Amino acid sequence: MYVKYQSNIEKHRNYITTHRVDDSYSAQYAAFEDKFISIGEGKGQGNLTETIYRMDKLEKNLLDNFLYVRNNGLLFNKTNVDVNGKPTISDPDTGRPIYIGDGIIPQVERFASKYAFVKLTIDVFNVVIATMNEKAKKPTGNKYMFICNERMWTLIQTVLGDFLAKYKTEGTYIYSKQANDYIKVGATFDSYEYGGNQITFKVDRTFSREYGFQKAYCLCLDLTADATEAEPPI
Repeated sequence: MYVKYQSNIEKHRNYITTHRVDDSYSAQYAAFEDKFISIGEGKGQGNLTETIYRMDKLEKNLLDNFLYVRNNGLLFNKTNVDVNGKPTISDPDTGRPIYIGDGIIPQVERFASKYAFVKLTIDVFNVVIATMNEKAKKPTGNKYMFICNERMWTLIQTVLGDFLAKYKTEGTYIYSKQANDYIKVGATFDSYEYGGNQITFKVDRTFSREYGFQKAYCLCLDLTADATEAEPPI
């Protein structure tokens, strides 16, 4: 008698990515940055009431740009490291190597199941849950995350709204009059549960910029916390 072990193995090799952003400004702005900002905020203007538009601080521009670049890079980057572990690009002035590691999507696509649909329905959600369950540690109690573009987010709201209208399971879908006599109709749907597993929906405009606003796209991740360390897999 013998026992045959089966396992699902994913092997990842990645590198710490270098993110770099630059900004430029005039010599006059560098010398009088604080003064320009104080004027833009209306300080020391006396009775002047006109609107003065001001530039943001250099540090704020750099931080905003860095966070944007980092977010996109951690999602979509494809590594530039060759088989010998050397990056293919470097700083032209210093010769310093610039490492780019794979983002989440290129890593996931190596092992992920892909599902194309013509029309989004509740059955599509159920198929995705069943596919994810095949790779999960257990068949129930899982928490999955849908990161989607704006087109997908719109379809999700429509499908789940029709689902409630069909089964009449939510009494607060239509709200009563507010203080200003306006009537608020509808709701925002951010999760769906089926067979003991839950999908949470998160819209990200970065996906819309990458995949467009016309076709629906989403990435489903298993964020079920580990039973021993209570940490998600990503």
